[in-house]
Amino acid sequence: MLAAVADWTGWYTPYAILETWWLSMTWDQWFLTIFSLLGAWLITDTRPAVRRWGPVFGLCSQPFWLYTASINGQPGVLIMAGVYTVVWMRGVVNFWFRAPAELPQLPRVPRQ
Repeated sequence: MLAAVADWTGWYTPYAILETWWLSMTWDQWFLTIFSLLGAWLITDTRPAVRRWGPVFGLCSQPFWLYTASINGQPGVLIMAGVYTVVWMRGVVNFWFRAPAELPQLPRVPRQ
């Protein structure tokens, strides 16, 4: 891991801090970040055809969360990763294996 380099004033520059953070991420952190953010982004989309992909990408992030929590000895994160795995699996079942008519529809709020 690279150390952030202080400038001539002794303060760490934002660029140096970002560069250190950027280069110090491991492969599992990259995958869990990308898949988790993509899952959260897609699940909040207004289009049903796009929203159904959110749980799929969220579920793809879970092995990386479980791996990271287990190798770093974080039982709280490991428990939460297990809970989120069940939640994402529920989303996959609801969006992919249920008929659209079975899914509850949110009421439309009229614009003022």
